[in-house]
Amino acid sequence: DPDGEPTVINLGSGLQVAANNKVLRVCGGIHYVDITVTGSWKILKIENEPITLITMFTTPQLHGGEDRTVITLNDNSDLTIREVLVTGGEGDSSASAYGNDYNNVVGGLFCQNAALTLQGTWITNSNANRGGAIFAHNCDLRIRGGAVLKSNSASRYGGAIWYGGGDDENAVIVKNSSLIENTVGPTTEATARGG
Repeated sequence: DPDGEPTVINLGSGLQVAANNKVLRVCGGIHYVDITVTGSWKILKIENEPITLITMFTTPQLHGGEDRTVITLNDNSDLTIREVLVTGGEGDSSASAYGNDYNNVVGGLFCQNAALTLQGTWITNSNANRGGAIFAHNCDLRIRGGAVLKSNSASRYGGAIWYGGGDDENAVIVKNSSLIENTVGPTTEATARGG
């Protein structure tokens, strides 16, 4: 709680955070989670040190346990994640977009009708049918400040990011960040829609 004494929350499966203008500070180590966000939140690491290939093993890791989406944003939520590693997610969310229902979407971050900002955050080794790292539908998505989406995969579309909906050409902005070694497959149709 930024306005008083911090509250200690044991991160784990099924954590639901609901409030406005709150901060969730995460200490180092691996935390197996599936977090659902309602309202306006920031997830920050306690130490003020950027993630690098050297520090990524000691930085806070929000891990999906390889059988669930790591973080889900509810409608009209606003989430900023700074310098935290999101990893090991496996698509288990469902979504409706363009008149179709999709299953097993998004390994890392699910953003539908919400806003998501990543600053210096890494999303790695997450898998799904659509949106290995991020599934964004009608989502105001900002990726910046050295964020890295690496080694994520989708069996159909969007190894790193699946994005759809919205009329704003600025709905997805990626600055000073890297999307590397993300894959889509095995069909050629999938690579036509982004990797």
